[in-house]
Parts: sequence; C-alpha cells; structure tokens
Amino acid sequence: MSRSKGHEQDTSSLYFSFSRVAVLCVYRVLITVRLKTQGTTPLCAQTARCLLGRYSKCPTADVHLARAAVAAGVRRFVFISTNAAAGFATDARTPMRESDLPRPESHYGKSKREGEEALWHLLADTKTEGVVVRPTTFYGPHFPQRHLRAYKMARSGRPLLIGNGTNSVSMVYIDNLVQGLGLALSAPPAAGQTYFFADEKPYLWQDIFYAMGRALDVKVKPRRLPKSIASLCNILDGGFGAVGYYHLLIHVAGEATRDMGCSIDKARRELGYAPAVTLDEGMKEAVAWARTQGWL
Repeated sequence: MSRSKGHEQDTSSLYFSFSRVAVLCVYRVLITVRLKTQGTTPLCAQTARCLLGRYSKCPTADVHLARAAVAAGVRRFVFISTNAAAGFATDARTPMRESDLPRPESHYGKSKREGEEALWHLLADTKTEGVVVRPTTFYGPHFPQRHLRAYKMARSGRPLLIGNGTNSVSMVYIDNLVQGLGLALSAPPAAGQTYFFADEKPYLWQDIFYAMGRALDVKVKPRRLPKSIASLCNILDGGFGAVGYYHLLIHVAGEATRDMGCSIDKARRELGYAPAVTLDEGMKEAVAWARTQGWL
C-alpha cells in the first residue's frame, strides 16, 4: 500500500503518480487505482476546490487527471459522475436509463455532465479505455455527518417531508456501489460505456424515512410541507450555484419533489451487477454504525 500526492494541474506530479497504474477510478479527491504489478491502492489528488462548490473548475481538473493517465499508459479510466448528470426522470414509473438524452438542471449535474463529455473527447483515439459511472445517493456505514440530520429527523418520529412523498428516488447501499465500481474497473464489456449504479429498484421518497424509522425502532409519521417550498429552494439553489456556492439542505429541498429513479438494467445485463443489500438491511447497518460513533 502506498500513497502519492499531486495537484490536478501539475502534469509532472500526476504522470509520476500514474506511471505504475493499470486502471484508475476517479472521484474528486480520492482516486482508487490498481497498480500494474500489485493490488488496489488509494492515490490522493488535491481537487478540494471542487468539493467546495466551485463546479466550473471540476471538469478542468478531471481533464488534467485523464490527460496524465493517458500519458502514463493507464489502461482504464473510470470516472465517477452522478445521476444528476442525467437530470430527472419523467415520472415515478419511468426510471432514467443510460440511453436517455442527459438533461442536467443543477450546476452540479451540469458540471459532472461536462466532465463526462470532456472525458470521452480526450480518450478518443487513445489506448486508454473510459468508463463513466453514475451512482445515486449512497447510504450505509461510514456515511458523512452531513447525512446525519435525516437520521435524527427520522428518530424524532416526525421528519419533514416536502410534498406527498410519492416521487421516486434511487439509493445505493455502499457495498452495492463497491460491487459496481469493481465491475467498472475490471469487466471487459464496461469499456466505453456509461452505467447507473443503484439498489435493485427505485423507492418512494417517503419510504426512505420509513426505513430509517424501522432501523431506529421508531414509528415515523412525516410532517408534510407544501410542494411550493421545493420550488422556492430550487430557485435559491440555482442562484447559489451560479456564484459557486453550495448549500446541502437547500439543494436537497429543491429536488425533494422530483422523480430521481434510475434503472440498473444495463449494468445488470452487461456487467452482472447484482445489488444484494436491501434498503431495510442497509439502514440497519447505517444506524448500528452511527450508534457506535455516538451520533445516534
């Protein structure tokens, strides 16, 4: 196991870091690689400004990383995008598919989509294979503290729910996501393809809180807020994004009534992706871990 630090605009440091790499999986700061002679090891790159909401910089950083990977002879470059790069589903019964025309709306989604397009353009006519994966929101043990508010709302028994809660949303348990990333890194059919990675099927938004409640042994009865609140937050989110600022709660509230279900049929058919952990199982694991941390 080894670590190497480099800056996404410092070509020489990136070339040195990638010179022994066979396959590369990129998600902003943490980059997972498989060495040509060893196993998987993490390699860090200083792209933190992307995480601070300066979305316009992210595609540029990704291009620098991809360019260095090509120069170093990396065999496969896996870019972790997001379902936001595809936009939203038309309704709760029709999940998004990879064949749909991407229609991102948020600055974050547009930035990720630009990163996808830049990657395909850069890798064209090179020996480096490209794979784009679009994970949905993940859950499970080791979730970030920014997700804790939702669990605490569920623990109260009266979480806030904007709208009627019957819009679709896809989630992915962390182990299911790791399985998908492993396939993206290693499966031959993945080369040149884009995949959604999520749980077996989309959920209703209200079902997420109900599952949290069951994991917490709490009966959940959501307090429903007017749908108009989502519209207002969406406007605020767009304004904040235009000046390079991201506010998690406003962003989530702005999308709270939209349909975000994704189909995993392509990943299942071509890669053998088979998410094994259910929502209830995953939420129980997340809550159990959070309790060990003293968070709940």
